[in-house]
Amino acid sequence: MASDSNTSFPLGSQSSRTDNESQARKNQKLIENLTILKKSFDSIKHLNNAYANKIKDLNSKIEKMGYELNKKQNEIEILKKGKNKGSEIDPARKVNLEYNGRIQIMSVKKEALDKLFGIGISNVELYSIASSMGCLASHFPCIYLGLPIGANMSRCNNWKPLVDKFHKRLSKWKSKSLSIVISPRVNGGLGIGSLRITNQALLFKWWWRFCVEDQALWCKVIRSIHGPLGGLFDSTTVKYKSGPWYYIMKLKEDLQRNGINLPSMFKRKVGNGQSTSFWNNIWLGGPSLSCSFPRLYRVDANPNCLVSK
Repeated sequence: MASDSNTSFPLGSQSSRTDNESQARKNQKLIENLTILKKSFDSIKHLNNAYANKIKDLNSKIEKMGYELNKKQNEIEILKKGKNKGSEIDPARKVNLEYNGRIQIMSVKKEALDKLFGIGISNVELYSIASSMGCLASHFPCIYLGLPIGANMSRCNNWKPLVDKFHKRLSKWKSKSLSIVISPRVNGGLGIGSLRITNQALLFKWWWRFCVEDQALWCKVIRSIHGPLGGLFDSTTVKYKSGPWYYIMKLKEDLQRNGINLPSMFKRKVGNGQSTSFWNNIWLGGPSLSCSFPRLYRVDANPNCLVSK
């Protein structure tokens, strides 16, 4: 009997070590045999009665004997599920088996690969739950399938890891594929065009929807925040300089730098006049009244007045 780390072993320890190695080889052979039985169990009806009786006997032994299990992982359920249903045993779980007329799980080691994210709970509670479930605790933002999750994606800095990844791979295929992707179809390309222009076109669609779906709930919310015109025709009157709607409003300024007058592309049909701007909307034909009469527009006390008023 030994009480500290300086344990002395008898002369027979070498033979004991050899016996352990031999037993380990037997255990490995046993695992291979169990795997073969597990994969063949779905076709048990094709086996003869002798093999069927052996499997039934193995089932009865598993149900009767006791097991030493890790508190967090019930590995015997994994073994029984794999043997009965033909599913593979998780390779992250390493099980040492000893066969001496029965099966006994000697040790279990699970590599924690799963992650648990908590929303609205404290870190102490999150780590406690993760520990009880046998997984790791993590926080947002995180990376899933190469993309950031849970971050503010309106900021360019949060796209930097993905952009850097593309830059590293771009040099390998841009000379072969990039020109083909962007080139027009008449030149043999795919005709995808510029992503910047495509994004501006999608933002312009929200301008059109705001003018057409004026009775929609989301339009009423925008008007309650940014005024009756939603800040589209005068972005200087908006209250908040951030968010998706702010970038939709800035589309007018971005296109003006390229010589495109976005409001001139709209012509409203005047109904009751409650949603038509007297100065900024095009409703009389030609340009807007603010462009036709700029001096009167500057001296007007209420430049955002509606036709109905």
